[in-house]
Amino acid sequence: GKGAVSQLHPAGSSQVHFGGRNHPCRSAFQSAAGQIWRVSAAGTVFPGGANLSGNIAVTMVLALMTFLVINIFGTKHYWKDLIWPEVPMFMKCPIPLMPVIEIFGALTKPMALMIRLFANMMGGHMITLVLVCLIFIFSAFGLAVQSGTAVFSVAFALFMGVLHLLICLIQAYVFTMLSTIFIGLAQIHEHKEEKK
Repeated sequence: GKGAVSQLHPAGSSQVHFGGRNHPCRSAFQSAAGQIWRVSAAGTVFPGGANLSGNIAVTMVLALMTFLVINIFGTKHYWKDLIWPEVPMFMKCPIPLMPVIEIFGALTKPMALMIRLFANMMGGHMITLVLVCLIFIFSAFGLAVQSGTAVFSVAFALFMGVLHLLICLIQAYVFTMLSTIFIGLAQIHEHKEEKK
């Protein structure tokens, strides 16, 4: 009974992404997945409801939490690969090409999480808003056209609302899955050494 998101993201799968260990942040990310789904679904189900995950500031805080966990729990091998990767020397000196690319990659991971969640949640609401606006736009063409547009727009908006509930669940799952993968990648070298 932990909810739909926890059922989709069982403890076993998160252990795989966290490097096969019971990570201290695992339950926090499972709770975050449930909260992302609940606030997104609440904005879809309730008329006039605010969609928190459709706000860039909320998704930025979620992505920042992931970024902090990646860098706090990252191993010395993660930092070594970030600052001084194992590539030929001409790619590191005199111009630090690979370190710059690695650092840029570390910064773009949370940005991708932030923009993906924001854009998908905002997109669903924008489609519904556009469909409702079509009723008022076509009112200038007469009552028959407005009535036909209203029936089509309301029916399609209801369909998109139901579909958006599924999208909310998928996006909560994807955000949590990618976060755990990124954190696991920051610890993968240490885990391989422990197995030897």
